[in-house]
Amino acid sequence: MLFRFLGITRRYGHNPERLSGILRIMSKFDTVLFDWMLTLAHYPTESEHLALALKQLGRTEEPLFTAQTARRIRDARNHPDALLACAVEDTSREAHAYSEFLVYEKAGLDDELAETLYSMLGTPDFHRPYLDSQPVLRTLKDAGYAVGIVSDIHSDLRIHATTFGWADFIDSWSLSYEQGIQKPNLQMFQTAIDQLGCDPARTVMVGDRGAVDGAAAELGVACLILPAIDFDQPDLIRGLTLVLDFVGLS
Repeated sequence: MLFRFLGITRRYGHNPERLSGILRIMSKFDTVLFDWMLTLAHYPTESEHLALALKQLGRTEEPLFTAQTARRIRDARNHPDALLACAVEDTSREAHAYSEFLVYEKAGLDDELAETLYSMLGTPDFHRPYLDSQPVLRTLKDAGYAVGIVSDIHSDLRIHATTFGWADFIDSWSLSYEQGIQKPNLQMFQTAIDQLGCDPARTVMVGDRGAVDGAAAELGVACLILPAIDFDQPDLIRGLTLVLDFVGLS
């Protein structure tokens, strides 16, 4: 692939539009759909989230308190009522708020802490982009690929894209709270396909959950499920060059 690429760039390097079209023809794919959280942007752990909220509130707590409180939140997410609520929490803003505050109630958090925790969710500052997200998105767009987002989310990710400087790299948005459904509902993927007018057989879905993002395969979409994130990794590199390998741009 590399030698073919070098030969083509020497011949058509003066014509970027023609070059990008040829690169897409060389590949089986011309469209890439991405999940957002834990694929393009970080979703902090309960411990990270709690530490940030306590800092914002100006509360100084012992590490043991933070660890125990984070554990209570994790345990609360497994309460039967919370499991039912969280299963559909991204179908609307209201459903998301209900489920998260239910978890905080089950965990025994005070109102001030619960409200601070919730205020962070779905904001660009809280969900930092992985360092390799923008280079990969830019490479795909420069090569002429269509790029769409298919995300279970309760807030408008277009704001995140603008904040991160990604707005020009993304062509379509299929967001769960705007449709009242969540992945693995196939309509989430079909919405992106319809918006882009793409051929499922020439489309890749990139995500981090096989049972959820991998459902796109039922529509004939190839799926690339990324390995689990290393939460101890300080530089927040996701390994998204795998996407370029998959579509033949490496």
